[in-house]
Amino acid sequence: MTITNKVSLKSVMAGVTPIADVPDAPTIGAATNVGTSRAYNNGSATVAYTAAATGGTATTFTATSTPGSFTATGASPITVTGLQSATSYTFAVSAANANGTLTSAASSSITATTVPQAPTIGTATNASGQSYSGSASISVPFTAGATGGAAVSTYTVTSSSGATGSGASSPVSVSETVGNPTSTARTYTVTATNANGTSTASSASNSIAAVSVPQAPTIGAATAGNASATVAYTASANTGGAAVTTYTATSSPGGLTGTGASPITVSGLTNGTAYTFTVTATNSAGTSAASSASSSVTPVQPKAGYILGGGGYPNYRTSIDKLAVPADTITVIAATLTTGREAAAGVANSGTAGYYGGGIGGAGSGQNSIEKITFSSDAVSTLAASLSRADYLAGAANSGTAGYFAGGNQGGARTSGIDKVAFSNDAKTTLSATLSSVRVQHAGLANSGTAGYFGGGDDGTNQLTTIEKLTFSGETRSLLGASFATKRINVGGLANSGTAGYFGGGNNNINGVLDDVEKLAFSNDSRSLLGSYLSSGRYGQGTFANSGTAGYFTGGIYPPGFYTSSILKLTFSNDSTSTIAATVSSATPYQSGIGNSGTL
Repeated sequence: MTITNKVSLKSVMAGVTPIADVPDAPTIGAATNVGTSRAYNNGSATVAYTAAATGGTATTFTATSTPGSFTATGASPITVTGLQSATSYTFAVSAANANGTLTSAASSSITATTVPQAPTIGTATNASGQSYSGSASISVPFTAGATGGAAVSTYTVTSSSGATGSGASSPVSVSETVGNPTSTARTYTVTATNANGTSTASSASNSIAAVSVPQAPTIGAATAGNASATVAYTASANTGGAAVTTYTATSSPGGLTGTGASPITVSGLTNGTAYTFTVTATNSAGTSAASSASSSVTPVQPKAGYILGGGGYPNYRTSIDKLAVPADTITVIAATLTTGREAAAGVANSGTAGYYGGGIGGAGSGQNSIEKITFSSDAVSTLAASLSRADYLAGAANSGTAGYFAGGNQGGARTSGIDKVAFSNDAKTTLSATLSSVRVQHAGLANSGTAGYFGGGDDGTNQLTTIEKLTFSGETRSLLGASFATKRINVGGLANSGTAGYFGGGNNNINGVLDDVEKLAFSNDSRSLLGSYLSSGRYGQGTFANSGTAGYFTGGIYPPGFYTSSILKLTFSNDSTSTIAATVSSATPYQSGIGNSGTL
């Protein structure tokens, strides 16, 4: 056998310098997304590896991302930061020493996720259509940012007051307590939240005060007027956070409105129609709910009497005085008669218009024309129709259907004819019925739709005490069994809307100027003398009645021949007479009176 001598490696390598080795590449492990709670676009992942057992000893292990080349060094697992949100990454780990570097294979893919990107704030506004509740919603719009790799579940708006609101999308509303009378302006920011956490806040919004519509006013009393009503209310202290600019009252029916401070006037209503009213308040956010409804009121043409004409040659009166009832105040209206005249007759169309016809005017001549006063406007117009007689006649009205002018003087001759003026078309006809005798300087009055009465006067030979009745239904005339206690000419007459009529004052050739008043009961056509008297004897006066409450004797002549401007009131409830404070604007005899919403 051959013996071989072994030579040791040490002896072989003796005197030889070893060559240093680079580390072998690590074995890549799992990459894990760990940056979920980190800020947007600053994600993080851990990268595990196993160092090689062979090769040189590594002094550094470095993990590098693809894409982005974000790196970090350290022992396994290495944490890599700064990753872009919602981006897919792989990682490789390299081992390095002074002799070189070897890199592992790529890891499996991970997606970096973080909290969302901060939203971009929009313009905050008051939400529309808000009713009053003591608070108001501010609507805050925004533009959503990137999700950070996980779906955003909630957007949260925070007020500078500390109030918050949340929602799944833009806009988000925040409820703020409204101030009274005004709210404080506030700003708003928005954050976004996903499974990883909440974004940073957006920049602050514009500054805005929370405003809702006001609280509804409290309704007060409604008061009827002439084609109008006034509506009282109490404003709520709760303005909704902004000054109330308008209060509006609205009628039902009709929807007619008025605005202003309490009480509000609503015009354009229909007289005779019942209305209720509600009131709303309006501010910059809109209009409140309506108040509760007022009590029902019915506008009416206000009661008034008109005293017109009169005088004597050559100073015939054209002005018209208006006496408001029941205030008993007098004014002179702008309208005037087209010609001055005395001893004319007047009738009223139960609330719509009054008619004034006949009399003496011009150069002392008789006047056949008829003038009309429209009560709603106090305007005067002249009818196409004219009377068949001129002066010293009497008038009675059929409570809304027609007026009658009876007796009088035409061309120097006393007459017994009766003219009718139909209110529906202002046409004149002459009745077949006539008075039982010619009469001038007598009085007329109407029984609210049933009959008219003509009493007193003279027939050219005798001063009369007789009373004649004109039944409206058949337009027949009869002579009453009752007659005046004394002869009367230049007498005044007024009616108590269906119960009784009164003839007062006048004069005769036995007793001179009279101050007594006679009452004609319509129920049985009986006549009696009142215990009350006029304050003084007078004749040539005007008269009118206030539809059931009172009658008025205006102006005239009292002894020893003086003209008077005083107005006497006869209260129907107790048949008492008194002198009111108001006076006719001109002391004028032989004037006429017509009543508004009453009968003569």
